[in-house]
Amino acid sequence: MNIIETDAENHTVTAEIPWYELDYFINEYDKIAGRFLRENDLVNAMYWVNRSKELRAASDKVTESL
Repeated sequence: MNIIETDAENHTVTAEIPWYELDYFINEYDKIAGRFLRENDLVNAMYWVNRSKELRAASDKVTESL
């Protein structure tokens, strides 16, 4: 993973990761979403589900281009 940019004000990091590591992050995001669902925190659960969907779409796009 290569860190491209960090933004302390917005608490964000932009990084490059190899496409084959996307599955790891998809699974982690799904776990985080599940934890929020168990806590009945639907707003945060949906946030992480949407991040997971974005990564899954990116992964599918990369896979199709191979």
